[in-house]
Amino acid sequence: MTSERLTPHDIDAEENLIGSLLIDGAAIHKISDIIQPLDFYAEPNALIYDACMALYKRDDAIDQITVAQELSHRNKLDACGGPSYLSHLISMVPTSLHIEHYAQIVFRLSTMRRLITASKQIEALGYQADPDIDGSLNKAEDVIFRLRHGVSPRSTPSARSTGVS
Repeated sequence: MTSERLTPHDIDAEENLIGSLLIDGAAIHKISDIIQPLDFYAEPNALIYDACMALYKRDDAIDQITVAQELSHRNKLDACGGPSYLSHLISMVPTSLHIEHYAQIVFRLSTMRRLITASKQIEALGYQADPDIDGSLNKAEDVIFRLRHGVSPRSTPSARSTGVS
């Protein structure tokens, strides 16, 4: 009997990070270089963070109202749990003081998920049993190199900066 393991994630850290942004939109300055939408395990959280990043890039305020409007404009508000989920996120944290800590947790676990994906790609290279050993090792090294430099193993080099659509 085999049991499927969940990939590493921490929904509480994701929710506390988003909640911190909703109560203190300026806190995005502290984490925008650390976290990208693809770092979130839960798709609603990724969509909400992507909306926050869009507001940030336009130099608009980030709060419950503006994020709800941005999500509504994108026809994603219901997919994120609606305004009640945004209220829930705000209720999770009393302050944005620990946002960088939450960001580090989300990033670390995202990196572990990408490491799992990379290991599966390297495993597939091994099972191919290509006669070109150097070529296979170079491909495996490339997978690890891309992971180390923040590029998702299943994406192109530009995917890290594109976020969620």
